[in-house]
Amino acid sequence: MHPARGRLTAVVVVALLLAAGACRSDSDEALAPRRSPNGPSVAASSPAVPSSGASDAAKGGEFTVERLRAAWVVQGDLPTGWTPTGEATRPALNPKATRPQCQPIADLEDLSGSAAPAAVTHLGLDSQDSPGTFNAVSIAVLPGNDAAKALEAAGKALPSCGDYAVATDDPAEEGSAAAYTLTGGAGHDLGDDSLTMDFGTGGQYSFVVTVVRVGPILLRGTSMGTYGPPPTAIPKAVMKAQVDRIARLTRPAR
Repeated sequence: MHPARGRLTAVVVVALLLAAGACRSDSDEALAPRRSPNGPSVAASSPAVPSSGASDAAKGGEFTVERLRAAWVVQGDLPTGWTPTGEATRPALNPKATRPQCQPIADLEDLSGSAAPAAVTHLGLDSQDSPGTFNAVSIAVLPGNDAAKALEAAGKALPSCGDYAVATDDPAEEGSAAAYTLTGGAGHDLGDDSLTMDFGTGGQYSFVVTVVRVGPILLRGTSMGTYGPPPTAIPKAVMKAQVDRIARLTRPAR
C-alpha cells in the first residue's frame, strides 16, 4: 500500500472507531495508543471533534445541541442486548470523492459538505451479539431542506459509485486515496426517507452507514468492524427507538 494511502486509511479507521463510541463517558479502558498496521499509532485520548453545533438553536430556535442530547435513546428504549455507552467524538475528515458524482455519498457519510449540520451529537452503542463491532448513532440537524436534498443526492449517486474512493484534503498527501466497494439502497422503513451504504475494503475493515431522515434531522447509524466478518447495519428496532425520540422534537407545538 502506498504510504500516503496507508496514513489516510489509518485516519479513517480511527475516525470510525471514535464515531462508533470508542470514547465512552463511563469507560474505564486504558488510554493506550492504537496502531493501524498501515499507519501511525493514534492515542485513544487524541483530540477529536465532539458533538457540536451553533450555540443558538438551529432552525428558528428549535434545535439546540442540548436538546439533541436530551433526545438520545436510553436503556429502556432499546431492544435486549443493546446499551448506550455515552457521548462519542468524531474527527472532521471532510473527505473528497475522487469522482465528483460520488461526492454526495462522501458528504452524507461524513456529515460534511452539502450535508454539514447546524447542530450534531454522537451517541455510542454496544451490542451484546456483536462484541467486535463499534456502533454509534449521530443526530444531525441541517438547515432548511438540506437534509432531504443530501439524502436524495446520495441515493441518486449510489448506482454509479460501486468503485468508490475518497481522498484526503491534506496538501501533504495529495493524490492519496482510500478505495471501497460500495453497495447500498433503501434503508429501514422509518422516518421520511432512509438510505443504507455498505463500505468494504477487502478485509482490513468495513462499515455500514444507515441514514434516516426525520424532517430536518438526519439520524446516521454507523456499524464498523475490523479484521472479521463484515458488520450489519444497526437494526431497525434500534433506529426506530431513536426515531421515536427525535419525532417528539419535530412535532408541531399544540
